[in-house]
Amino acid sequence: MWKTTDGGVTNWTSITLPSTSTSVTYIAVHPTDANTLWITYGGYVAGQKVYESTDGGVNWTSISTGLPNLPIMSIVHNKSVTSKNILFVGTDLGVYAKQGANDWVEYNSGLPGVVVTELEIYYNPSGTDKLRAGTYGRGLWETEILSPVPVELTSFTANQKGNSILLNWTTATEVNNYGFSVEQSSTLFPNWKERAFIEGHGNSNSIKNYSYVDNSTEGGNLKYRLKQIDTDGSFEYSEEVEVVFNKAYKYSMEQNHPNPFN
Repeated sequence: MWKTTDGGVTNWTSITLPSTSTSVTYIAVHPTDANTLWITYGGYVAGQKVYESTDGGVNWTSISTGLPNLPIMSIVHNKSVTSKNILFVGTDLGVYAKQGANDWVEYNSGLPGVVVTELEIYYNPSGTDKLRAGTYGRGLWETEILSPVPVELTSFTANQKGNSILLNWTTATEVNNYGFSVEQSSTLFPNWKERAFIEGHGNSNSIKNYSYVDNSTEGGNLKYRLKQIDTDGSFEYSEEVEVVFNKAYKYSMEQNHPNPFN
């Protein structure tokens, strides 16, 4: 890989790529941050499918979790969403999508099982954006990107308040949001368990604030996450938040005896 910072006039420098036995198949660059870019690899080496750099190619991080061990043929970034990176890749098994820090998931509703060699997004100025896929032997396909982020979670915090934990979270937009399952784990009980279910607002394009007070807590390191559930039953998890919970004991003064006393 080579990089230019003057439009290719004279300045080309070599970029060191991740060590792998396969070949780069595609490059995508963030539309407003030239130092953020992604590359895809062909071949059949597990975990070496998509790499991300945030410093112009100096360092690379694999973001391949969730992808099948098959060649990745193309990648495209959705510039319509600015709060997080939305990526789509074409594979030998169709299309996969990635939202922010979440793992890759299939994005193949209505698409036959086919090799996708090229992806492009049509940014519709007067309607819904469309993802278009060029395939090997099955022609050209497109789908409306109805909501790449059905629920856009902008904040999620956990803080101790007395002998309780106060959770607060905010959404910027919601599409078909059935609600949130509040889940907790701790050092004593590492398995995630549901604490409560908070009903969502369904569809909304305005800021919505949510809160939940967890009174049934034990002391120690506590972790919380939100399981956001759509009306069709599909779901995704938020990032985890952690709080060190120090549970206070109840103090009381009883009648003094004998009298006087220290």
